[in-house]
Amino acid sequence: MTESPDAGDARTRILDAAEALFARHGFDGTSTARIAHAAAVPKGLLFYYFPAKPDILGALIDERLRTAALDAGPLAVRGDPVQTLMNVGERVLRDREAP
Repeated sequence: MTESPDAGDARTRILDAAEALFARHGFDGTSTARIAHAAAVPKGLLFYYFPAKPDILGALIDERLRTAALDAGPLAVRGDPVQTLMNVGERVLRDREAP
């Protein structure tokens, strides 16, 4: 079975919507129905890509943190994504507090 050209777009929309909703309402405060609605996809399609809500979070961490680590440059700690995330988070907080 091959995916349609829009298949990757739907998956990306789901991840984008989930990222925004998790940031705004928290993981527990965001339902899969809300994610599907925000992504403009049927709920069944969301579950096709992500069988459970934790799978969405896992994909966000895996895909988005990998990109953040690549952009982190000197903040990245090879083989330690948690420390890399902490370093990036500290940098973001410092940058927000700077005049």
